[in-house]
Amino acid sequence: MSLLAAIAFLTRIPIRRAFSTEQIARAAAWFPLLGGLLGFVYGGVWFCATRIAPAWVAAVLVLVCEALLTGALHFDGLADMADGFGGGRTRDDVLRIMRDHSIGTYGATALVLMLVLTASCLVALKTPWSAGSPQGEHSAAGLSCY
Repeated sequence: MSLLAAIAFLTRIPIRRAFSTEQIARAAAWFPLLGGLLGFVYGGVWFCATRIAPAWVAAVLVLVCEALLTGALHFDGLADMADGFGGGRTRDDVLRIMRDHSIGTYGATALVLMLVLTASCLVALKTPWSAGSPQGEHSAAGLSCY
């Protein structure tokens, strides 16, 4: 029952049952496993998409999958946090801004940067970084820049 509460709380997967606050709190033990399962799904999307599409397209498909499965829960949290800490001067200001449902400049910027960084990291998984790769000359450690 706790696993179902975790799924209902952290995803958009329809669970035909309402859960109390106490049930959600007990379900927290399942959050890491559910996160791993979601990561496995995203990895499957990545694996399949890179077989039929360029890496950038596959990366965007993974992000779309994440947004659809989780209802963009983490995206919203990041935007709220960025708006609150970017625009608030006092603790009360930060909390008031974070409770506001609208997105501000800091939140929008954080979302764009996070999405671009995540997509870039996924594309980098597909890019060879060994010395003498077709991508250009790299140091043995793969740390040099073009």
